[in-house]
Amino acid sequence: MAAPPYVALRLTTADGWSLHLASYPWGPAPGAGGRPAAAMLLAAGMMLDGRAMDRPPGRGLASFFQARGYAVYTLDLRGHGRSGPHASRRVDWSFDDLVAADIPAAVAAVKARHPELPLVWLGHSLSAHAGAVALGLRPELPVDLIVALCPGPWVRAFEPSWPLWQAKRGVLRLWDWVTARCGRFPAARLRIGTDDESRGYVRQHREWAASGRWESRDGQVDYLAALGNIRRPALVVAAGGDRLCRPRSVRGFAAAIGPAGAGGGDFWKVTGRDLGRRLPPSHMALITDPPSRPAWERIDAWLRARL
Repeated sequence: MAAPPYVALRLTTADGWSLHLASYPWGPAPGAGGRPAAAMLLAAGMMLDGRAMDRPPGRGLASFFQARGYAVYTLDLRGHGRSGPHASRRVDWSFDDLVAADIPAAVAAVKARHPELPLVWLGHSLSAHAGAVALGLRPELPVDLIVALCPGPWVRAFEPSWPLWQAKRGVLRLWDWVTARCGRFPAARLRIGTDDESRGYVRQHREWAASGRWESRDGQVDYLAALGNIRRPALVVAAGGDRLCRPRSVRGFAAAIGPAGAGGGDFWKVTGRDLGRRLPPSHMALITDPPSRPAWERIDAWLRARL
C-alpha cells in the first residue's frame, strides 16, 4: 500500500518554537456519514517524530485511523522531525516545555480546524504520559478522549521492583553522562531513534530519579498529581512484551488517572493471544507492526463506544 498523501501544517508555540503537523486528508470510511468520526492527534515517543505513527507508510496507525473515518494529524514535538531547531549544544528544551507549550498548541490547532468534532489525543510512550499530564494540568484543553499507548516515565512511583529501579537509575546516569559530553543525546548517530534529544530533557529524567519526585524542573508542578486531575475517559494500553515500559508499570500509570478511588483509566495489556500470535508485541511493535492491527481495531471500538 502506498503512503497516503498528507498536508504539512506549521504552528508556533507560546514560547516561539515552530512545530510541524501532518494532516491526513479525511476520506469517509465505508458506511460513514458525511463527516469524520472525530479528529485525532497522534504523537510519538522520544527520539522519534510523527512519522513513527504511520510506519510502515500507508499501513501504520495514522493510515489505519484515516481509513476508519477519522480526521488524523501527527505531531512532531519540538526539535524532532520537521519541527525545529534540532537539539545541539546551543538548542535545549525540557519535558516541561512539551507539556506546557507543544501539546497545548497542537491541540488548539487541530480543534480550530474541526471545532464541531470531538478530539482524541493518542500518544505513544513519551507522548502518552506527556499528553496525559498536559490534559491534567489544563482541563480546559478541548480533548474529549485519551488513548495512552505504553506510557512509562522512569520514576519511582511506577516501578515497584527495587532491583529494577536501581538498574533504571544506572541507565539514566549513563544516559545523562553521554548527553552532557555530546551536548545532546545522539540517538540518530547511535541508530536507536531518528531524532536526538536535548540536554535539558535528559537531565530532567536523572533529576526525577535522584529526587524520587515526578515534577517540573522548578519543583512547582507535581506531574503525578496532575494525572489525578484528569476527568476525561482514558484508555491506557500496555504491550505484553514491552521491556522499556513494563506492563506492571503501565498498570500503575493507569491507576493514577482520575480521582483517588475512582478506578483510574481503562487498562488493557495486549498479549500475543490478542493478536493471534505466539509472542506479545514489544514497545515499538504495538504501533509499527501491522500484525498489531487487532489491537488497533479494539482501540477503535473503545473510541466509538464513547463518541
